[in-house]
Amino acid sequence: MAEGGEDMPEIKVEEVEETTTMYRVYVGNLDQAVDEGTLRGLFEEHGIAIGTILKKKNYAFIDCADQNNVERAINQLNDYNLLGSVMQVEASTSRRRKSNKIAIQNLPVHIKRDEVEALVSGLGNLVRCEQGPEGLVYVTFETQEQAQQAVSSLHGLEYQGVGLKVEIAGGMGPGGGNKPRRGGPRINNQNQGMNRQELPLRKSNKIAIQNLPVHIKRDEVEALVSGLGNLVRCEQGPEGLVYVTFETQEQAQQAVSSLHGLEYQGVGLKQSIRLTVLIDLSKA
Repeated sequence: MAEGGEDMPEIKVEEVEETTTMYRVYVGNLDQAVDEGTLRGLFEEHGIAIGTILKKKNYAFIDCADQNNVERAINQLNDYNLLGSVMQVEASTSRRRKSNKIAIQNLPVHIKRDEVEALVSGLGNLVRCEQGPEGLVYVTFETQEQAQQAVSSLHGLEYQGVGLKVEIAGGMGPGGGNKPRRGGPRINNQNQGMNRQELPLRKSNKIAIQNLPVHIKRDEVEALVSGLGNLVRCEQGPEGLVYVTFETQEQAQQAVSSLHGLEYQGVGLKQSIRLTVLIDLSKA
């Protein structure tokens, strides 16, 4: 139900799904100097047949040829010291669906539509949002690539004190042919305005940066966002939260894409912390 009580028009969106056998390992705790070439050379040096490498700031997902190569990677490279950092290597998934729809689990039961929009802001064009069983929401993006990016960015993210589980959903959930993995009754689609209708992604030139040091200074925030846009305003929120306003919405979106999930090593910190960065819709 849209604001004002009028039904939002139903849109026809094709949910694309392909399923292929894929063997993948997660490689964590990487030094930022490690690039795709370094990883490929390391794996090949140890006789591990690999394909695509998805490298992030301090972790990567690497596709292996088969299960034997997954096990070889874990046995030979878990706890391997690469450029001064001890790597974490573990199995990621044995099958990967290609779809423009994702399933986000472990969300608060009464999460609102605006909160979901804020969570996925900057990751792609949101087409539809559907309520599943308790704590489960299905989000459909415009493309398969955007859905994959959302999984890589959100899976394992701590949201309101709970780690999210995010995966490609394909045809699961409301309107899909498969039952949700967790089972249980479906929740009425009238819950909190989450329904099978178009949910336009709202934009803002203001972002919220969470998990920052409590006593962070303005010049440290300016250094963090330097090069991402023209900083207009910086406001202190509750502990570890700072609001940053940019000159344009595009600059704010760029900041979210660049900073969300970043391992931040602030002044006086003994270890890095992972930032959560979202578009702030409170006044959008």
